[in-house]
Amino acid sequence: VKSIVVGNFNDYIERTNLDDNVLAQLMGNACGSDGMVENAFATTIGSDKYVLICPGFLIGLNETPNESERFNSVLQAISHEMAHHIDNSKVGNELYSPFLNCVANNYADQFNKTKDDTKFCKKNEKDPAACNLKVTVSHAGELVADAWGIKVLNLHMRNQSYSFAQADELLTQSWVKLCDTGDEGIHPTGDFRIGTMLRKSPEISNYLACDNSQVSTKPACTLEGAVNL
Repeated sequence: VKSIVVGNFNDYIERTNLDDNVLAQLMGNACGSDGMVENAFATTIGSDKYVLICPGFLIGLNETPNESERFNSVLQAISHEMAHHIDNSKVGNELYSPFLNCVANNYADQFNKTKDDTKFCKKNEKDPAACNLKVTVSHAGELVADAWGIKVLNLHMRNQSYSFAQADELLTQSWVKLCDTGDEGIHPTGDFRIGTMLRKSPEISNYLACDNSQVSTKPACTLEGAVNL
């Protein structure tokens, strides 16, 4: 994690010289054709692990006059993207099996299938558990990155002894960009990421003294496995 470089567009240009492959990745997949999408993404430049904050995101941050709001807005994004350098695609599914199995057993029906998932599930109609795990693994990189991001938010709140109001502002400003986002087979919906991943985080729930009596009885899925609120 300490080796990851978090950079801006100027640094990215200097490191890559914007060759055709890099430009296609930047404009087509992450920052938009004009660079103004409020986003960040993880990549590698040579042997360096890298996280780029898109120009549109930086402009939005610079237009936010309050330093606390700026930090709140970017903390989740940076933590999430840094976590992609240690997600299941980098270290394997086995390390994250307690988390992934929990999600597959309880929430796989909330994810959209890729074409490969659909083919796999049709071939394994008699094994719904295998289908659920396959669909979950397709979303695993984003799920794992969110789980690490939530851990970082929790640590920051506790280290800074945030009040309930400050914690609420941090969570709102960190996650609001996910509202109404969809599921293309890789990213879970914003509803799931906020309403399930964040809302059911035991650490966040405990910190905010949440009333969980009306929350679904399905367990929270943490990196350590299933936890009942």
